Amino acid sequence: MAGFNRKMDDLGRLIIPKEVRKTLHWCPGDEIEITPQDDGSIILKKYEPDFSRRIENLRQELREYQIEQTNSYDTKIDLVLEKIAKQFNKMEA
Repeated sequence: MAGFNRKMDDLGRLIIPKEVRKTLHWCPGDEIEITPQDDGSIILKKYEPDFSRRIENLRQELREYQIEQTNSYDTKIDLVLEKIAKQFNKMEA
C-alpha cells in the first residue's frame, strides 16, 4: 500500500484514509494506540485491551461482512460469540 499525506487540523487531528482503515479493520469507536519513535515517526495500532473487546470487534466485522454479502444479519452469530466469551471468562476465573 502506498503512503498518504494528510494535513493536521488546528486541533491536531488527522484523517486516516478509508482504504487504510478498511485494510486494518479499524472501525469508528476503535481505540488506536499511538507510539512515538526516536526517529520522529509514530506507530499506530488498534488497541485491544481485553478478550471481550476482541469479541465485540469480531461481532462487528462479521455483521458488516454478512450484511455486505447477503443484505441481512443472522443474530445467531451474536449468541455463538456470547457463549465463547462466557467460556473464556470461566477459564480466566
